[in-house]
Amino acid sequence: MTEELLNNINGNGGIEDTSILFDIYVKEADFGIDVVRRLIYFSGEITDESSEYIIKRINILLNYDSSKDITIITNSGGGDVYDALGVIDFMESILPVKINNLTYTKVMSGAAYMLCASTGKRILSKRATIMLHGISVEHPSMKSNDAFNNAKHVKLLQKSIIDLLSDHSNKSKAFWKRKIESDFILTAEEALKYKLIDEII
Repeated sequence: MTEELLNNINGNGGIEDTSILFDIYVKEADFGIDVVRRLIYFSGEITDESSEYIIKRINILLNYDSSKDITIITNSGGGDVYDALGVIDFMESILPVKINNLTYTKVMSGAAYMLCASTGKRILSKRATIMLHGISVEHPSMKSNDAFNNAKHVKLLQKSIIDLLSDHSNKSKAFWKRKIESDFILTAEEALKYKLIDEII
């Protein structure tokens, strides 16, 4: 499966007419998407805008062909947990089309959750890094009632993350609850050991 995926990334999607390929690449080079090879390039922080960016581009590729899997090539230090979970929900909603996630550099925080919960192949390069951590929200000026309600909500989000990591690995909820109390940095080999990813390239 990985060999086929990499061949697709490095190939031309079966299109023989180089003039057609050139037109497609020129038009889409600055758009973060490769329709021929069904690739989405995502780099940077996870925000409202970037999560919408990912979802829109998935939809573009689905409009071209709703039967073939899609690959996101990711380099991200993380970002907003709501937006990361929203992308995960969207990926799950379009099954049986699967989203592969391939990282050559780093995936941290929310980006790491998106990698681990991808519905297709989860692939890291051998020198890539994953960092996982829990959720912390602090508002010093917040009123006591608001602070209490906020703490309850953060606890629920934390549970969602722990459940997600447990569901997509070979480790228990208790293990992840303990590990993400602080930044938990993993090599590709360690991520594979915990079954957070499927393969290393």
